[in-house]
Amino acid sequence: MHRPAKATRSLVDASLHTCSKNSKLLDLAELSPLAYLLVLFAMRLAPVSLVAPARELSIVLAALLGWWLLREGDPGRRIAGSAVVVSGVVLLGIT
Repeated sequence: MHRPAKATRSLVDASLHTCSKNSKLLDLAELSPLAYLLVLFAMRLAPVSLVAPARELSIVLAALLGWWLLREGDPGRRIAGSAVVVSGVVLLGIT
């Protein structure tokens, strides 16, 4: 289906307006490649067996922040899953 140029333009304007409201979200999205580059740099300085498990802690932080900031449901499952990931990272760290 082909949309007229005017309708397409209004969709683009609405998207840009929404993006400007969520500039903090866009700022965070820009940090994602930086985080990846920092992980690659860390892998040059330390053994991968130490860096890779530490990188998985971001999953724990994302789950807990989703529950706390975004009010996502089922905190028991999130905390239990986070505990499993953290215990795995600890076990990899001691062996």
